[in-house]
This record gives sequence, structure tokens and C-alpha cells, in this order.
Amino acid sequence: MVLVITCSIISAIFFAIAAVIQQFKASLQGENLNLHLSLIGKLLKQPMWLLGIGSSLAGFIFQAVALLKGSLALVQPLLVLGVVFALPISAGFIHKRAMTAKEWAASFFVASGLIAFLVVAQARGGSRVAGLHTWIIIICSTAVVSIAIILMSRRAKISSRSTMQATAAGLINGLAAAFTKEVTHNLYMNYKASHNIFTSIIKETYSWEFIALIIDYAIVLFLVQSAFQGDQIGWSLPALTVSNPVISLIIGVAGFKETINTSGFQIFLETLFLLVSIYGIFLLAKLPSYNREQT
Repeated sequence: MVLVITCSIISAIFFAIAAVIQQFKASLQGENLNLHLSLIGKLLKQPMWLLGIGSSLAGFIFQAVALLKGSLALVQPLLVLGVVFALPISAGFIHKRAMTAKEWAASFFVASGLIAFLVVAQARGGSRVAGLHTWIIIICSTAVVSIAIILMSRRAKISSRSTMQATAAGLINGLAAAFTKEVTHNLYMNYKASHNIFTSIIKETYSWEFIALIIDYAIVLFLVQSAFQGDQIGWSLPALTVSNPVISLIIGVAGFKETINTSGFQIFLETLFLLVSIYGIFLLAKLPSYNREQT
């Protein structure tokens, strides 16, 4: 449990660094590049943006380790802490100043609500893998909802567009976490059978889950950069942060038979604490630390 929580928190830190750097660079690109592959082409020429990709990769590695030992219902909500870590990172990156009392208070709502939710929910791991029939339902459901949101975003104003595209990215990223969980489990089982890490990796690269994971993350990368084109990270980061653990909880419970406490009062408390955390996220999003044009 300690390893899972530690790796999840480290992953959240790396993802926060990546979000701040990538949003800063993506917001400088022209709006005409939104949802165009040429946006990625321009960003690939930015050394700082590539540094953000490196940070995101580091976050993925720690997330994969956490998911190997822990459940989606535990690991993914912990990644919500990334929005708290992004605050001082963003403040230092843009303003180079200390955090204010309001910022600390909002951070407290996020962290305390999340910790209280996890204590009450007591997320427990179920199956290490999901059946093909379950995967088909999960993938199709996520794809239909995400595509609908993306299509609607095309006609929205920039703030709503950023929020909607970030929501779709969060949903697809939650699906990627499920793929990651299964890929890391398969890799571990291959290694136990062969005792050769290179053979295990090569074998896993031919699996449909690994191919789906690569495609999934490519889509997430594309959508996140388009969402980050909005000049304010407060438009995109909350939606990205909230939608990911929500879909991960659903996939974990429905697809991997993970469990959380579900008695009437416990569900009430879990909902309450999640709302407290989400309230803190949106408080953070309104602060100048996240929004350059407010300063």
C-alpha cells in the first residue's frame, strides 16, 4: 500500500510539471491549429515542450508501477493531487512568488476531500485483467461519449472548448490507465515465466492491449495540447483532473471487479468528500496562479 501511494504521488508531481510546461507552450500557438495535427508538429520543435513530454513519461512510469500493485479506484483518484502540485509549480514558473492564503486553503480542500474519500471508500483490488467482452463495452462507451464531446467543442467559445476537450482527454486518459494496468500485469506475468525482461517486453509489444495503449496515449496527447491552447490553464486543468478519476473508478468497479464501500451512509460520505475535493479544484482554477492574463 505504501509503495502504491508513494508512486501515485510522485506520478502526480511529474504530471503536474508536464501540464504547466505543455499548457504554457500550447497556449502560444494559433487558434487555427486547434484539433489539427500541425499543432503537434509545431510543438515538437519546442525544447521546453519536449521537456514536458519527458516529465509526462516519468509520471507514466510511476503510475504503471502503482497500477501493477494497486487498484484503479485507489491510484487514479490520488493523481488528482496533481492539480495541487501544479499550483506552486505554475506560480514559480510564471510569477516567481509565494503561495497566498487562498491558494493554500483551496489546496487543503482538494487534498483533505480526496484523503477522506479514500479512507471511507477503502478501495480494494479485484481482477488483474478484464475480459474481452468487458473491454469492448468499456472502449465503445468511452469512445462514443468522448467523440460527442469533441464534436460539440468545435462550435464552442474558447473557454468552453478548452474545458470540453480537456474532459474528453480525461475520459480517454482514464481508459489509458486501464490499459496500463493490464499491460503491466501481462508484462509481470511474462517476466515470471521467462525470467528475461527483454523477452517479456518484446512479447508484450505485440499484444492488442499494448497497441491500444499507444494509440490511446497518442489521442490523449493530441487532445490535451488542443485543450491547453486556451490561455488559462484554469479552463482545462480542472476538467482534465476531474474526468480522469471518475471514469477510472467506473472502469475499475465495472471492468476489473474492484470494490469500494457501498453502504448508504458511506456512499453519502464518499460523494460529499469528492465534491469537497472537486470544489477545491475549481477554486484553484480561478486563482491568478493558474491564469496569466489575470495578473
